[in-house]
Amino acid sequence: MKNALTQEQFDFYPENGYIVIEDFLSPDELETWRRSPSRSAMSTWVSCERGGRG
Repeated sequence: MKNALTQEQFDFYPENGYIVIEDFLSPDELETWRRSPSRSAMSTWVSCERGGRG
C-alpha cells in the first residue's frame, strides 16, 4: 500500500477536496476490498435511501 503523499497532492487537496493516489492498493489488496463487507454497507445505504430500514 502506498501511503505517503507528495507535496503536490498535499497542496492539491484543500483547493479541490480530493486527491488521486495512483497504485494506492496492490491488485491483491484491491480484490480484498472489492469482496469486503463494504458491499453490504452500500446495499444497506441504498435500502435506507429507498425508505427501508437497512
